[in-house]
Amino acid sequence: MRVLVTAGATEVPIDSVRAITNIFKGRTGTEIAMQFAEEGWRRYTNEREPDVFVTLLTSNPDRVARMLEEADGGNRKRLGPRLSVVPYCTFFELAVLMEREITNGAYDLIVHSAAVSDYSVRAIHVQDTAGQLTPLAPMASGKVASGHDRLFLELERTPKLVEQIKKGFLWGFTGKLVQFKLEVGITDDELIARARASLARSRGDLVVANCLEWMYERAILVGADGSVEEITRADLPQALVRRFT
Repeated sequence: MRVLVTAGATEVPIDSVRAITNIFKGRTGTEIAMQFAEEGWRRYTNEREPDVFVTLLTSNPDRVARMLEEADGGNRKRLGPRLSVVPYCTFFELAVLMEREITNGAYDLIVHSAAVSDYSVRAIHVQDTAGQLTPLAPMASGKVASGHDRLFLELERTPKLVEQIKKGFLWGFTGKLVQFKLEVGITDDELIARARASLARSRGDLVVANCLEWMYERAILVGADGSVEEITRADLPQALVRRFT
């Protein structure tokens, strides 16, 4: 069995030294990837087939190294051979990596947990004395000078990567797809409804839905088959392994 997991946060550049990103660090995706690798080791030691091999696309490879060190006692013999780590930084890097892996990788399951940028920077504007906004000319150094009192960023929507994955869309994936849905300040019923709408758009198989206010405590699993299951946050990695292996 082959599993692709995305984790962490994408950046969208403002200039050569500044970027817009989000607060997430990739712990959840890393824990999920390691749990699937752990399942592979368990199958191997019990002489069961198939083994499980995981590719993790992450913006935080240092976290993966630390967690592997803790889990494997420094020898990497247990999880290391079953977990391939590929780093990325920007939205565009993640998009390229996902397309490459999905179209060439023959995966059985994708767990798309990365916190992906919804917008990228289209232009940077300055305000003239008449109050009009004009695009800032590109800097030879690639860095916006700090002498401007005010700058205005024009953002444009990025493609929804989760809606490129499945068969009938750009990348033609035919396996199982798990995606994540994070909202703020809504009820569980509203969250479930939005998760179902997201599944309909992506043709995914399961949404891990949560709200920022309680995301470290629990999660709601919303299936394309109509199922709804509430679990603790701590049980999430094992719950996905149980469901898809």
